[in-house]
Amino acid sequence: MSPYFWPNIPYSSLVRYYKAFLPMAYSTMRGIHSRAGTLDFLASTVSDIRAASGDPTFPIHLIGGLSGYMGPTETTGFLRAVAQAKPVGYSVYAFDQTTPALWRALAAPR
Repeated sequence: MSPYFWPNIPYSSLVRYYKAFLPMAYSTMRGIHSRAGTLDFLASTVSDIRAASGDPTFPIHLIGGLSGYMGPTETTGFLRAVAQAKPVGYSVYAFDQTTPALWRALAAPR
């Protein structure tokens, strides 16, 4: 999460109004290009939101980055974050930039 761009989001109050959060946690827009960096940023985004919401099981659909900027390294980090953080769903943006290799990786069983 970026406290610079999104300071003081009242997650604990918002859980009464929303059934899930869909953080646009674009690691690709933060200049993160390593497997470990992508994993850490995305997994911590999910855990930070859950902690701030006061509900460690609150449903989160993780949007991990701009698909056109995700190579194998970023894809592996993203999928490891999904396995670690266990969001209810996950995706990348944008459909028309998603390569066949990334589609295969996204479709593989976790």
